[in-house]
Amino acid sequence: MSFDHLIQQLNRRTRAQSSCREPTSVSSSLSKTERMRVYLREFGPATAANLAMEADVPSSALVGALLKADLAMGRVVRDGSRYAWNSEWDEQTNNHIRKAKALLMRHGFTVSKEAA
Repeated sequence: MSFDHLIQQLNRRTRAQSSCREPTSVSSSLSKTERMRVYLREFGPATAANLAMEADVPSSALVGALLKADLAMGRVVRDGSRYAWNSEWDEQTNNHIRKAKALLMRHGFTVSKEAA
């Protein structure tokens, strides 16, 4: 394990602890699973313990259960004991949406962007 890697881990823990001190209105409105997704997108790969601390999950053993659907879809990947956001997933999803839109339009359907 390199020295730089240790510094990164310590910085992540410090950020996670400081972000957990005072819950913000944004983070309190998110589900525990969504908080883990946001953490993985912003800070990169993390252990189950880091994710449990960030999402206020009582046990790191529950992280896998909360991320089960994301793992099955390929949105989150697991490498050993670390979970990571699959950055290619967003692009793959956009490609699928484009192909589905083209197919529908080819068959005479009108496709519009759904309001959030």
